[in-house]
Amino acid sequence: DHALVVGATGVAGGNLCHYLAYEKGWTVTAVFSRRRTGGYPHTLVPPDVRVIIIDLTAPAYDVRLALKHAVGVTHVFYCAWTGSPNVQTLSKPTASAADPRLPQTARDEAEAEINLRMLQNVVASASDGHWNLRRVVLLQGTKWYGVHLGPDGAVSEYKTPFEEDDPRVCYCWYMLQQDWIERHVATGP
Repeated sequence: DHALVVGATGVAGGNLCHYLAYEKGWTVTAVFSRRRTGGYPHTLVPPDVRVIIIDLTAPAYDVRLALKHAVGVTHVFYCAWTGSPNVQTLSKPTASAADPRLPQTARDEAEAEINLRMLQNVVASASDGHWNLRRVVLLQGTKWYGVHLGPDGAVSEYKTPFEEDDPRVCYCWYMLQQDWIERHVATGP
């Protein structure tokens, strides 16, 4: 198995690289979306993991060109994200919101579109024929269930445990990615 871990500079992505390479014995290619100074991105990624640095917000052709060197990828673990650094900046639905599951501000919508385009650019690389893609895993968290909004947000009381088929209670950029990947799998590239 060959994993492409996109967003490997983060805690989840970096640790995933380590786990897959050392615990599972997979071939791992780590994708960093930007250069950082110092050793930070390299501290979480094992030294024998191949690294590709790309700007995931670049045009699709540039992303595909950079990823053509990741031959034989079977699994994409998508942990990348760009946007406001504080998850609390996702806008809380107001009492007058027509539907709290829709973007509440133009910024929320713009960040969601950028993050969706980044995922699409990566997945499009699979159609170039040099991958044997079997699975795409999206890293998502509790924002899906509205936890980032707190008890005064869209969710006044949480039902736990959370389950994948729970109804959407708020808007988060995860949802555009999930909807797109489900359509992509159903209809093909």
